[in-house]
Amino acid sequence: MINQDFLRKYFSKDELHYIIRGVKNDKKFVKPLWHIIFFTSWYLTNIKGIKPKGNFFDVLS
Repeated sequence: MINQDFLRKYFSKDELHYIIRGVKNDKKFVKPLWHIIFFTSWYLTNIKGIKPKGNFFDVLS
């Protein structure tokens, strides 16, 4: 997910790492991380036109 170029418009690589790593120690990061994951899958299927094959995480990879 960190390698998705369009996310760089909104977050730096360090900010994404901070949120992803933060989930291990603080559950308050779960909601923002989930929103980023959801937005990424929405963007890939609706804007980039990727046809979903497999499960949710297959779309992200």
